[in-house]
Amino acid sequence: MNKPKIVATASHTGGINAITNVVKSMKKDGLEVAVINSNPDFSPVFQRNNLEYDLLESYNINDSSIDSANKLISTLNPGDIKLILLGQACQSEKNKNILEQSLAIAAREYNIPTLSVSDFWTNRPQYFSDIFDEENGKFKFLTTKIAILDPIQEGILLKQGFPKDKLEITGNPYFDNYKNMTEELFAWKKYEIMQKLNISRDDKVVLFASQPIEKYHGSSSKNKDFLGYTQFSVLANIADVIDNLNDMLETPKTKLLVKLHREENLEDFSIKNKCVEFIDKDFNLIDAMLVSDVVTSMYSTVLVESTFLDKPSLSIQTGFFKQEDLLPTNDLGITVPVYSNKNLRETLKKSLFNKNYQKHLKDGRDKLVNDGLATQRVKDLAYRMMKN
Repeated sequence: MNKPKIVATASHTGGINAITNVVKSMKKDGLEVAVINSNPDFSPVFQRNNLEYDLLESYNINDSSIDSANKLISTLNPGDIKLILLGQACQSEKNKNILEQSLAIAAREYNIPTLSVSDFWTNRPQYFSDIFDEENGKFKFLTTKIAILDPIQEGILLKQGFPKDKLEITGNPYFDNYKNMTEELFAWKKYEIMQKLNISRDDKVVLFASQPIEKYHGSSSKNKDFLGYTQFSVLANIADVIDNLNDMLETPKTKLLVKLHREENLEDFSIKNKCVEFIDKDFNLIDAMLVSDVVTSMYSTVLVESTFLDKPSLSIQTGFFKQEDLLPTNDLGITVPVYSNKNLRETLKKSLFNKNYQKHLKDGRDKLVNDGLATQRVKDLAYRMMKN
């Protein structure tokens, strides 16, 4: 009989990040973990995390359908597979088959438990539902268990109809990387990063971590999921404010570093503002945050990561008109929401130059606690599932 194994896969940056520490820890425990990469576009994320993987095509499988998931399990020998560990990703018009979802279905036929690890609080129903079958597709891809971030996410998911017995609070294992990580710890590295990005000691730096908002929420109210903004409109608003501040204030100039999401293309951005500098998609995000005075995005997990690095973290959602904010840390006073252009200028200006306001923001950040034990909790849950 072959050695019992775990199969792990994720096809989105957040999901890959969420399972990486768990996979590495399981391997240290002596377990065999087969890591499958179903989307070559995300290979750099696996590589950046130093996570070894096999491409799906190496199993002579060319898509992520349920039939292909069955073939993968059969090829790996279902009798040896004790658990399937999954990130979270959702369908799109371009990708109607997602391997995480297909494996959740296929594993049921073999009575193999599946564990899905959350990397964010909101938008989860679409990760476990067939969005192309509104009548019968809700929760079609539910896994045996879902590892979730905290009681906040539990409350959100229960309101959305997720079964309580599927949920277990563990935290996001990726956030363990930020335990005790401070700018002072990396002071030796900061100047080297500044040189790479052509940043002088006198510059102020705002980082904009983009998200493919338009892809998932549309660009107008014709789309029922439209938020009132896109990444393009938000970036333009931030850039206009910074250019204006640079023209008006007798202070060090502020640069706006823009790091695109892996699902975005530079050619889609036509912004011409003087302050804007695009950095490579593969540039280390932590390095970019370390040299930034303020980190901005819409509702990205990046804003939580930058909070762990003790950076003022602004959730810029200018034009937002929905009832419920997609970033729970905004309601908790940990990150700072900006919903209108009127507030954007003042909030950015104070975040960059007002020491009293900066102290106020730090007091909010200090509410976010990271015990560094999420990886262990997810692993403990996985091992209990393997014994059942």
